[in-house]
Amino acid sequence: MTLRILLVSDHFPPFLGGAHRQSYLLSQQLAQRGHEVTVVTSWQPGVPDKEVDGLVTIYRLKELRTLVPAMVRDRHQRHHPPYPDPAVAWQ
Repeated sequence: MTLRILLVSDHFPPFLGGAHRQSYLLSQQLAQRGHEVTVVTSWQPGVPDKEVDGLVTIYRLKELRTLVPAMVRDRHQRHHPPYPDPAVAWQ
């Protein structure tokens, strides 16, 4: 069964960070399993508002940072660990 999955992340590649990289890898793996994956993330200068990365459609919104706190009232439901991504140090 194909699922339509919406992944919301405060930042997403090309922004570097551990949780952001995890969101990227999760979106790619879900898409490779045949699911329709859409990512909504915050806008960044110099990056397109909409792009397709492989099988994943990415939308970048300027208003996302004000919308996310209202959508997720329980802080424990957010996936945003405060740790840097060790892979970034090796690049």
